[in-house]
Amino acid sequence: MERWANCPGSINLSKDLPPAPSSPYAEEGTKAHEFAEKWLREKKRPVTPDLDMVGYVSVYVGHVNGLRGRKMIEQSFNLSSIAPDLGGTCDAIVMNSETKTLHVVDLKYGAGIPVEVVGNKQLKYYALGALLHTGFPCETVEITIVQPRCNHPQGFIRSEQIPALELLDFAAELKEVAELCD
Repeated sequence: MERWANCPGSINLSKDLPPAPSSPYAEEGTKAHEFAEKWLREKKRPVTPDLDMVGYVSVYVGHVNGLRGRKMIEQSFNLSSIAPDLGGTCDAIVMNSETKTLHVVDLKYGAGIPVEVVGNKQLKYYALGALLHTGFPCETVEITIVQPRCNHPQGFIRSEQIPALELLDFAAELKEVAELCD
């Protein structure tokens, strides 16, 4: 989303290009996400020969398991009510009715470039998708990046809290950007 939100014309400019080839880094990230999903769903660590991945993914799994509330893992969402073809998948959603907080947690397995959480349009997009998909009556949405292989001054786990009403304002911004893409 970051690319097309900043450059709506990139959608039309790239529509006839072949898909970018996969990279070893992308394949490694996919394996880490699959491993994390299996671990969270089965509530026990799966067997893998990659002990480094176990250590890194355990940071994410520990964070998600430490959040109280109803959990949804690798949850798809649809934002076609805002614009056609919009949707995605949240790595983890946790609904805490005691604190009226919707947690949206994103695993970033990359080791080179730290991903910032504050002002992250992709995470706001996921948060909006989670909010509309669940219909959870929350006051606050907490978006979190867990990036255990990359040093950051704020640590491996970084969060930002957003008032739920602010996300609904973001929906209007998203609609405008999607229309510019068309």
